[in-house]
Amino acid sequence: MLETRKVQFWFAVGSQHLYGPEALEQVAANAREIVAEPERGGALGYELVLKPLLTTPEDIRRFMIEANADDRAPASSRGCTRSRRRRCGSAGCRC
Repeated sequence: MLETRKVQFWFAVGSQHLYGPEALEQVAANAREIVAEPERGGALGYELVLKPLLTTPEDIRRFMIEANADDRAPASSRGCTRSRRRRCGSAGCRC
C-alpha cells in the first residue's frame, strides 16, 4: 500500500495585546472552538493543530520560521505561493 506523508495544517490566530487579557482569552477560546469542530466530525482527514495566540511581530516571525522549517506542512503554507511547476526563488522556499 502506498504510504502518504503525514501532513499537518496549522491554525493560527492573532490579536493585539493592547486589548487586554480578557479579549485575548476570548480570541483563544474562539480559535479552540473552530479547530475542534472539524475534528469532532472527522471530515478533515488531516491533523489540524492550533498554534498559540500571536500578539507581537516577534510571535509572528517565530511562527513563520517554524512553519517554513516543518516538513509536515504543505508547501503552500511554507511561504511559497507559486505553482509547483515554477520555482519561486524566495529565500527558504522548498518548491
